[in-house]
This record gives sequence, structure tokens and C-alpha cells, in this order.
Amino acid sequence: MPKENLRVFVVSHDPEFLAKLPKRDFLEPILLGELALPEKFAGNQLAENRFLLTNILTENYFAQVGFVSARWNERFPTWPKLERLDQFLELRGEANKLYFAPQTILATGRQVNNWIKAQDAVHPGMSNLLLDVLEKLSSNNLGDPAIRGISMGNNFVVSHEVATELLEFWQRGFNYLFEKYGFDLPFEYRCASCGIVSHQGVGRWDRSRHAGFLFERLTALYFATRTDLIPIEPHGQGNRKVRRSLMAHGFTVGPLIYRWYKTFMRFGKPCQHEHEALGKKKL
Repeated sequence: MPKENLRVFVVSHDPEFLAKLPKRDFLEPILLGELALPEKFAGNQLAENRFLLTNILTENYFAQVGFVSARWNERFPTWPKLERLDQFLELRGEANKLYFAPQTILATGRQVNNWIKAQDAVHPGMSNLLLDVLEKLSSNNLGDPAIRGISMGNNFVVSHEVATELLEFWQRGFNYLFEKYGFDLPFEYRCASCGIVSHQGVGRWDRSRHAGFLFERLTALYFATRTDLIPIEPHGQGNRKVRRSLMAHGFTVGPLIYRWYKTFMRFGKPCQHEHEALGKKKL
């Protein structure tokens, strides 16, 4: 893909980590602490979501734009390396509707609704916030049986047109929830392995990034309402459309089965409050 048609913004809070990124013309490092944001948004409470409060993603025209973590290569070891994304993204024909995000599950509208409710398995109370946003933005098409992607993790490459719509959706949702709650968003933390619930946090997940956990899901919610978009994944030397898997059928009982399994495997040992997330290594 010609470099003028692709720009991938690589974000991190660590300047030393950004300095070690591969030097490719289509990669643009973004230091989160240097974003021009109001002071109340400048800390790490929103984590990488801070980037979506700006319009950097779309302010200059590139046919395709990406928002990815500087830890891409570490988080997604089975995907093309960050420095090779331009070779992978040889999109043709349906390019304005094709997109890719490493943590994508294909689901029906009903299954998306189950996914929203399943957020309470690790963040009790979060599902109500996501459903509230859907109702406010009038984007609730969860009765539609059409297949769409639930794309998590805030790592994606989309067309400029889709990026513009994504930012509008995300920023409207953010403003709506922030006006209602500020950073004191009404959800808690539950260990996926043992079920313990805490207001302050569980394991490596705590309130220092409280808003970040919710607003990362807001990005996923945008993709989950777009039945016309087509997620792709690497395959051989090229790419293919993401295929359906059984995972979407497990949103309802999956968290409970996972907890039973982890409890059994501990054999009475104390829980370390770790779990394995989609597309990642153990967290």
C-alpha cells in the first residue's frame, strides 16, 4: 500500500518505549502525555482512550487510518508485526468497509446484547452504562440478526470515512457519560477466576484507570452496531474475512464456566486474580 494512503498512530504513555518503535513512514508515534487536552483529562484515568478525545485520527486525510498500542507486537504475537502492517493492509474493492482489529468476534445482535451483559462478569454495573449509551445515541440495532464484529482492545485500522463516524459515536458517548458521572462511573471489579468483588480493584485492574476500562468498550460498541463493516484477519501472505467461531455463543454461560474451571484448577490455592483475555497472553 502506498504510504500516502495509510497512517497508523501508535500511542503510549512511555517516551522511551515510543523511541524504540520501528522507523516507518506510515507509523506516527503519539505520546499520550503531550496531547493537547484539558487538565482533567490529561492523567492516566482514561489510559489510551485519551487519543480519541482528539481529532488527530482524521484531521489529515489518509485513505486508511489506525489507532494501535505501542505494545502491539507484544500483545498480538500471531499478527503481522507493527512495522509490516502496510504490507498486510493491501485492501481492494471493499476497502472503505473492510477493517481489522486483532480482538474481534463475529456475533448477531442478540449475541452482542449478551456480550454487553457479560461485561458485568468482570465489571459489575458496566452493562447498564453501555446500554444507556446505546439508547442515548439511537444506535441500538441489537434485534437485528445480521452478523457484525465485536472488536475489543482499542486497536484497529479503518477507512477515513469509518474513522470519522467512529470518533463521532465515541465522543458523543463519552460526553454523555462524563456529564452524568464524571470519572466516578458506577461499576466495580470482579475477578474472573474466583468471583471476588471490590470497589477499588482486583489484581492489576484498579481505579487508577477506571474510566479507561469502560470507554475501551465504547469503541467495541461502535463496531458492534455496524452490520455493514467487514473485519479481516491475517492469513498466509495476505488476509481473509474473519470467520465465525463458537465464542459468541458463550457470552451467557462462558464466564461462569471459566470461573468453575479456574476454581477447580487451583486445588484450594489462593487466587492470583489473573485471567487470559481474547487475543492476549495471560494478564
